[in-house]
Amino acid sequence: MRIGRIIAVGVVVLSLTGCLSHIPDSGAVSYGAEAYAPSSQDFVRTLVSPPTPNANPETLINEFLAAIAGDQGDYATSRLYLAPEARSLWRPEAGVRIYADNLQVVFAHPPRGEDTYTYSGRQVGTIDQQGHYENSPASMVLSESFSVRQVGGQWRISSLADGRALSESDVARAYRQMNIYFLNLSKHNVVPDSVYLPVNVGIATSLIRALLAGPTQWLSPAVTTAIPFATSLLAGSVPVQQGVAYVDLTLPNVPFAVADRQAMSAQIIWTLKQLAEVAAVRITLGGVPLILPGAGETQSRFAYSSFSPDVLTGDIAAYGIDDNGLIGISDLLAKPTVKEIQSNANVDIAQFSNASISLDGSTIAGITPEGSLISGPLDGPFDLRATGISNANWVAPSWDSDGNLWAVRNTPTQTQVYVIAPDGNSVPVLAQPLIGHTVQGFRISRDGSRAAFAVADSISSKLYLSRVVWLSNGMDPRVRVEAPIELPWSGGTISSVHWMDATHLIVLTAATPRSIWRVAIDGTEQVNLAGIVDPTAVAAAPGMPILASDSDGFISALIGSSWHRLGTGRFPIYPG
Repeated sequence: MRIGRIIAVGVVVLSLTGCLSHIPDSGAVSYGAEAYAPSSQDFVRTLVSPPTPNANPETLINEFLAAIAGDQGDYATSRLYLAPEARSLWRPEAGVRIYADNLQVVFAHPPRGEDTYTYSGRQVGTIDQQGHYENSPASMVLSESFSVRQVGGQWRISSLADGRALSESDVARAYRQMNIYFLNLSKHNVVPDSVYLPVNVGIATSLIRALLAGPTQWLSPAVTTAIPFATSLLAGSVPVQQGVAYVDLTLPNVPFAVADRQAMSAQIIWTLKQLAEVAAVRITLGGVPLILPGAGETQSRFAYSSFSPDVLTGDIAAYGIDDNGLIGISDLLAKPTVKEIQSNANVDIAQFSNASISLDGSTIAGITPEGSLISGPLDGPFDLRATGISNANWVAPSWDSDGNLWAVRNTPTQTQVYVIAPDGNSVPVLAQPLIGHTVQGFRISRDGSRAAFAVADSISSKLYLSRVVWLSNGMDPRVRVEAPIELPWSGGTISSVHWMDATHLIVLTAATPRSIWRVAIDGTEQVNLAGIVDPTAVAAAPGMPILASDSDGFISALIGSSWHRLGTGRFPIYPG
């Protein structure tokens, strides 16, 4: 679901055109620029009115549905529509049920003597109390019931479900889709957690409140936080004045090491830097400024780049494979050049059918013609080997920021997931979502907390995002790939999946004519990166041009909105 800007032109919105369901399938691609969210002040808020005197039950309920879409604070105006017994019991914060914009709301007329009114229609999704959005099955029906009675001669709602039922456009007006940032388990990088936040209390305040509340239930087992338990906003809000966001936190009641203070600062700054109006952040603990080594009382939005959720930053090295072995692709953001890399392992590398390079650029892993997974330094020798099995098929291997090598192999009887630690030892993995499926692509996110994968279905492919949970030492398995979320996908059969950055995938399709797609993991984007004929392999990295090889044996780069041939090669590679 996509959140956009919508201007309300009526008081009651019950039949609307679908404005959030159109997914673009073309357009230019930009690189290197940091994306900022506009101020919450840019949003148009719905005027909320109390009940119309002497309204009949249907009018009352219609007005209530409009009121809950724009009410603020403790929903004081919306509660005026409720009978006294319902005012204190109703919990609007319990979540949101979202119905389609084109829904025609028709109330079922109650039998004589009954005072319950019901309407129903297609449910498109939900937002839970933490702001986590989830698509609903296409067949899901939303049914809302309201009981009414007279209070002082006026109809009032006496019984209703907790939470709120809103249209897609209601959500677009009242919520913003944003990221809050937690830490991967090694605490080296922040990890985005996509949430929908109300704009009625100020988006900077909503962001920090959500951050302090902890990760969403889905992401929580895969990440950690440096923010001490029970930390809260001392002033209750996060004002932004002259470009500075003031985050005044309660004083921790536990020891708080410098490294954790830095990690906490990184979480806060990465969370707030999404707002265009935030140029710097001032953090205080119990009213005392937080001062860290090398930083003053006010920290720039550009601080803590080393914690980037993309792991890779700057002008990232790129590689490729040709008939002679490993090639280097340099100056992609200026004047791209391709040249051979001298390596003692080039004879082996030239035969790889799939390959990947570690995030630190020191190690390569590839699939041999015999169907073995081998790995070692770029210059050789290869000191790691997973022996080939007859009729087995490997998908492209990948690496996380802790130096773990991930690979998936399909066999006639099972799907095997390999995680090989930097010391060469294999780590036991349980990947329940992959069992019983033919895996068409699998990639660990560079931060190591999530995995994207595609599996074959009866006519095409399904695309998923799973969390990755590392268990305590001594537990078997050590790693779980679990809780898959299906991403919207309509591009056909998938050949491979790649992480472009922390929130976007690049997907290569398998059926001729093959094509390359950019897909947002929050479901808001699915774009065909048209312009290259018959791509055979693809590579992606944050802030860098997409690379692709074609059936003619050339590697090209998507620079701006155009594909440019760089030189010969059959397998482009970015680290990860």
